[in-house]
Amino acid sequence: MEIRDTTFGSAPSYSLEIVLETTSADDLTRFKKVCIAVSILENLYTIYGIDESHLKSSNEDGSTINLRTENALIVSPFNEFKTVFVECLNTVKSLFSNYKIVPVAISAMTIEGLQVRYLDKLTGVTIYNALFNQFLEFRNLKNLLGEKSFGYTDWEL
Repeated sequence: MEIRDTTFGSAPSYSLEIVLETTSADDLTRFKKVCIAVSILENLYTIYGIDESHLKSSNEDGSTINLRTENALIVSPFNEFKTVFVECLNTVKSLFSNYKIVPVAISAMTIEGLQVRYLDKLTGVTIYNALFNQFLEFRNLKNLLGEKSFGYTDWEL
């Protein structure tokens, strides 16, 4: 298991990823990891798992191309992500007791006109981008695994 700091200069959060598994074959590498981000804008955090693949290829001119795809987004404790996900959740709750989790379903939402200073793109900016960072892209929301409503209970009155 490897822990990587993913805090990024002007992004409004502290973040890290815990690499659970790395599998490589030829030019393809697959990662399974749990990611945590704690916002510095508001008392909010997020935790999710991700199964992603990286493919190295070459252009005709010989330059290297790195392609990345998200195979699945894990939105709650689920299968091989469960143990570390729960440990991370408990740790964040103990360190930031007055913080609330932002469910991934809410993080994926866009707000028309929302702009984030550290992103070049001007459209499709998500709540996740505004609160945390640029590392999670919601390209394929059909590949969500786990309890879709995970984290909503933090918001109940």
